[in-house]
Amino acid sequence: MKVIAFSAVLFLSLLSAVNVAADDSELLVMVDTSESMFLFFDDLVDYLIKDLLKDNFQDADYFHLLSFADEPQVEIAIVIDDDNSLRRAIAAILLLHPLGRYTDLIRAVQFLYDYTSSLPEDSTKSIFLLTDGIHDPPPESPFYNWDQKRSLSEILKNATEIKKQGWSVHIIHLPGDVGDAVDLLPDLAAALETPIIPFTREDQQSSPSLSEPAPEPVLRYRFIIYILYTLLALLLAYFLIRFIKFLTGNIRIPALFAPGLYISESYIKGSDLLIMHVYYHEWLMHKHSIKSVEPGVFRSVGGRGSVFSIQVITLPRNIALIHNDGGRFVFQVKKEEYFPGLVDPLADCLNRRIEVVCKKGQKIVMIFERYVSPLEEINNIMRSIRSS
Repeated sequence: MKVIAFSAVLFLSLLSAVNVAADDSELLVMVDTSESMFLFFDDLVDYLIKDLLKDNFQDADYFHLLSFADEPQVEIAIVIDDDNSLRRAIAAILLLHPLGRYTDLIRAVQFLYDYTSSLPEDSTKSIFLLTDGIHDPPPESPFYNWDQKRSLSEILKNATEIKKQGWSVHIIHLPGDVGDAVDLLPDLAAALETPIIPFTREDQQSSPSLSEPAPEPVLRYRFIIYILYTLLALLLAYFLIRFIKFLTGNIRIPALFAPGLYISESYIKGSDLLIMHVYYHEWLMHKHSIKSVEPGVFRSVGGRGSVFSIQVITLPRNIALIHNDGGRFVFQVKKEEYFPGLVDPLADCLNRRIEVVCKKGQKIVMIFERYVSPLEEINNIMRSIRSS
């Protein structure tokens, strides 16, 4: 009798556990992040946070944020168990940006089906698909250059599989100019037997409503403001460069052949480029001083204002000179107190350690080398490989 009672209790416990598991619900939100969504994306984010999450988040056990443009991807998948879950969901939504150049809607629906199918079968699933309905896949997509009939057949195949699963699907349609792209949304909604809900707003400041008819787009001014901000930034950059040129007499511009290094505009045409490496406690601190030293020319070395400028420690300007004596480089000291023990002048100074000591006792080591661009190094390697 006790065995029967124990078995009954165990059976009821297992049944209860199964029912709890069956009550688990999954909230899946898939957002179109292609550039065609730009005009409405701020309002879309507001809707996701203020309406969709507010109305559905607390009733779900799991939250999945998916996005698609050129290709679909998972932004976040979390268990909803505390307030921190909501913060993480909101943070993931705020990181969404409409930057995708293309929109592969077929691939997105296919991914949505595969991803949702991978979730536990017993959980209930609520899916929200937010898109302008444009299908314009990238060249690398398997659905690129498909005609309307073939594209429609493929997306309906996935829609039919989704419908068979009995998942709750909501399609929220944002206004967009389909143009030459394929519009598959009406047929997708028909296959899923779900209405297309127009994305609207009660007024320009309110969060979007899913029940009122959509007004004409009123956010085109945002694009104009974006362009104006860009032009203003370029204008400020131009005047900043002119101001620097006025102060220094030349402009420091990126050396295209050496990313991360800089070369003075007035020295670019030189044929004898030298680079100065500066070491502090044997650590390479910087190597941005790339200058041309033509035959017969002297270049100053020292603190700020020198041609070869050292900024790791405090030094006065022009404490030494480097001279190109017919292709032979000579280092000449002008202020001996900063070069204790150095034989002056130092002939053939390239690839030699030159120790500099400031008045506070801090030491650095300079090494001058001929500058070889990364492209030239690659060419040298290629030539050596071919010759071998």
